Amino acid sequence: MESPEFRDAHPILRDNPVGSQAYNEEFIRQLYRCALQREADPGGFNYHMTFINTYPDGYTTLIGHFIESPEYQQRFQ
Repeated sequence: MESPEFRDAHPILRDNPVGSQAYNEEFIRQLYRCALQREADPGGFNYHMTFINTYPDGYTTLIGHFIESPEYQQRFQ
C-alpha cells in the first residue's frame, strides 16, 4: 500500500501526510478492500480508526490485524 504505484492510484494516500485524518481513513478503507475484499462496516472502521489514532506508529500492526483475522484467513481455505 505504500508503493508509489498504489499511492498514485489513490490520491488521498498520495496527497495527505501519513498520520492525517484523511490518510488514516483511506488507509483503513484500502485495508478492507485489499485484504477483506469488502467495504468497512461502521463498527470495524471506527475500531481501527481508534487504534491508529491511539498508536500513530501502528500501521504495520494494523495490517497484521487484518491478515491475521479469521475473515482474511478463511479466504485461503
